[in-house]
Amino acid sequence: MKKIILLLPFLCFCFSAFSQTSLGGKITDAATGEELIGGNITLSQNGNFVTGTSTDFNGNYKLTVDPGFYDVEASYVGYPPEKRTGIYIEKGQSNQLNIVFEGTAPQLSICIFSGYYKVPLLQKDKTSSGITIPDHTIQLLPTKNVNTIIGTAPGVTFSW
Repeated sequence: MKKIILLLPFLCFCFSAFSQTSLGGKITDAATGEELIGGNITLSQNGNFVTGTSTDFNGNYKLTVDPGFYDVEASYVGYPPEKRTGIYIEKGQSNQLNIVFEGTAPQLSICIFSGYYKVPLLQKDKTSSGITIPDHTIQLLPTKNVNTIIGTAPGVTFSW
């Protein structure tokens, strides 16, 4: 009898784990068929944000949500956002919604900012920086290892 009582909650957990409701799909470019990495997906319900995610290296996304009607918006740098309204997500199923961005590949413009700094960030012919550690400072250090002493200089790191 005790075994049945202990087994019942476990079975309820298993059934609830397998009956999760989700929305997934792939985001691609219409012209090239290429998957879009790092695209953003947001779900909203009645104008309120519910959840969101980004696409993986294959352009796939997956969201776990409650069943109901949602508005899905996909965005990617350089493309106008794609919005689908009234998408019904059925309970206990893995719902699919693939989104294809129409148009050509994104054309990004280049911005050049100049004139903001009086002192140049990089100085030509000044490729080294350093400090001098006097011998009396070295004598006070807890170590005499050369690599450790050099590591006390700002900007110096070692990776062995």
